[in-house]
Amino acid sequence: MIYRHHQADILRYLFRRLGDHDAAQDLTQQVFLKAWQAIPRYRDRGHPLLAWLYTIARHQVIDHARASKLVGSLDGIEVGEPSRVEEQVLRAEQQRQLRAALERLSEDHREVLILRFWLDKPAAEVGELMDRSAGAVRVLQLRAIRALRRELEAQGVTS
Repeated sequence: MIYRHHQADILRYLFRRLGDHDAAQDLTQQVFLKAWQAIPRYRDRGHPLLAWLYTIARHQVIDHARASKLVGSLDGIEVGEPSRVEEQVLRAEQQRQLRAALERLSEDHREVLILRFWLDKPAAEVGELMDRSAGAVRVLQLRAIRALRRELEAQGVTS
């Protein structure tokens, strides 16, 4: 029941963090395996169960990154018209730059941006997941956007 109810949220979260669907699927399985193993130790502290699953998922991403230093590639680029290929290469480079900038942010900044913008969660729900008020989430979100902008500018990326 827990798996069916939360699997899609965890998979989306992991895909946004990793950018690799296969790795996200593998880690999703690991998240639920770890959750199943830890269920006897789980204590309800008034937070949604999904918040606990996101915490496990975040730790899986960290472990995955430590185990394999991720390298940007041109995977997914199809050969076609030169202008189309150039567009795909530029998009892949922009995604690589954004992912690199996100990785240099603090864990809280990265989390709030992913939950709010990529997973489209409302501030109140993000607050529950991060154990903060909706107002604190909005402040954290503003600071995260500013930090991301600074990281992108440091890379020479202009908006």
